[in-house]
Amino acid sequence: MSMRVNAYATVWETREHNGFIEARMSTRRKVKDSDDYVQDWSDWVTLAGDARRIAELPARSRIKVGDFAVTNKYDKEKGKLYTNYTMYSFEETAPRNAASKPAAPAAGVHEDELPF
Repeated sequence: MSMRVNAYATVWETREHNGFIEARMSTRRKVKDSDDYVQDWSDWVTLAGDARRIAELPARSRIKVGDFAVTNKYDKEKGKLYTNYTMYSFEETAPRNAASKPAAPAAGVHEDELPF
């Protein structure tokens, strides 16, 4: 997957840079003929609005990308194109290794009344 709305991304670290909060993120995609994954996008993303909450997440958190913007600027003197990503929203995802809890019996139901 590339960097796009609703893509899943990993947040590797966050930092304060020039008065802004930035997160180093990456996305990956599955290799068609195997069970392997390869990284297909990685960069620093400036966090704005609701997305600033990413700084509160632990390293290696997985998120679902929300609204974001991509801009670029060509520096004529250096002959280089700079691409900037700004993220405005995201959704937290459940940890990959989170074990699901079995549902508790309904209140007032005794264990010997259950059908299993």
